[in-house]
Amino acid sequence: MTKLRSIFLAALFSLGVVSVASATIYPNVLCPDSMTIQRIQNPAALCHPVATDTTYGTRGVYVATDSVPSAFGFWIQDPAGGPYSGINVFTGTTNYQASVPSTPTGGSLFYGDLLGVDGRAFEFNGMTEITDFDNAQGTNDIIIRRYSTGNALPPYHIGTTLELDWVPGWTSVNGAANQEPWEGCLVRVKGPLVCGRTVGAGIGTRSMLVSTPGGADTIVVDGFNLTNVAALTVGSPIDSVQGIFTQSLITAVASYRISLRNVGDLFAAAPPNVIDAYCIAENQIRVIFDRPVTTASAQNTNNYSLFSFGSVDLATIESGNKSVLLNVSGAAAHGVSETVTTSGVVSNSGLTMAGSQSRSFIKGVLSIAEIQQPDTGVLGLGAAPCQDRSRYVAASGGSGPRLTYTGVITGSFGNLYYMNDGVGGLRSGIPIFGSPSVLVEGEAYVIA
Repeated sequence: MTKLRSIFLAALFSLGVVSVASATIYPNVLCPDSMTIQRIQNPAALCHPVATDTTYGTRGVYVATDSVPSAFGFWIQDPAGGPYSGINVFTGTTNYQASVPSTPTGGSLFYGDLLGVDGRAFEFNGMTEITDFDNAQGTNDIIIRRYSTGNALPPYHIGTTLELDWVPGWTSVNGAANQEPWEGCLVRVKGPLVCGRTVGAGIGTRSMLVSTPGGADTIVVDGFNLTNVAALTVGSPIDSVQGIFTQSLITAVASYRISLRNVGDLFAAAPPNVIDAYCIAENQIRVIFDRPVTTASAQNTNNYSLFSFGSVDLATIESGNKSVLLNVSGAAAHGVSETVTTSGVVSNSGLTMAGSQSRSFIKGVLSIAEIQQPDTGVLGLGAAPCQDRSRYVAASGGSGPRLTYTGVITGSFGNLYYMNDGVGGLRSGIPIFGSPSVLVEGEAYVIA
């Protein structure tokens, strides 16, 4: 009913009938649900909506995407740019970068698409966003329309480490907060810059504090939120950096951050880093780098080794030069931990990995029954505590090691899918939440 109601309200608005169920009343002004990005983002704007107010027809050009599972979204910005011109559109468990059947756009959104969004204004960890109507991530009742494609991106706001400092509430310009007007916008900071710190409270994974050489004001460059770009080593020079200006809460520390959309947003000569590794077949391992690497170094089998002392027989670089498939033999047994160590691989900028980097995962492609099988070490009498849990989860019940499994999709509820082993039987089913792509009932998949 929620989805039908949302579509009905949108239809009324398109016919010139304004819904005022959640409109904010200003003196002598009746504010409709129709909203620009600037009205939503600027608290001083006339008809600025309060949190959970409905907002219809908000237009902007698609400038960035969050396609990292299991919560998705993207950013739109007013084509003219300027302060308060960008905003996050949070789409829950639906990834609009992939195909989204039975929606006005059909999904497959891309940079330069001019979009209109119907939803609600919302604040999450200090960041303003447009989200769905019913506050249920799996229902996808947000309404997104595509008006045109191939539009130019808005101009980057050229900022400084002083203006875009990572500490919220910084007020160096006219007594007003520097950062908030640029939240959700494309920004760029020109160098020379230097990486100053990569660890500590509030920094986060694949993130770094960056300043001008010898400067005190710092920005956060985040390679984790939207992409897989490793932080540079401390002291590394940076020519410039650009991306989407966001706000986050990490280890209970609030901060503004420049979120990289891909490695091309960080203008710095850097060696490659291993981001991930996992099996895609019983004797094939995919190793993923954060930036393109040279074919010669990536396909040199001497640059890889296995903890099990198995053999790396063949290394084949994949399209985009950011991942390599390793054919292995004599590796760890099926279903137990394996580790691949990489060294000597060279980035396209000509820099070699400074040392070796390792990633661990479960060897082989597992059945669902193997994943669901209880850990006998904590199941029987005398275990403290007695637990019926998989051996592939942490003792707390939290996330365990990286693993790969296969099965057939048997049903779905929104973006919650159910997968079963083809042979059925006890403990042969598992749910999958927030897949980055639509999974089709009756099809078999391999998932890492």
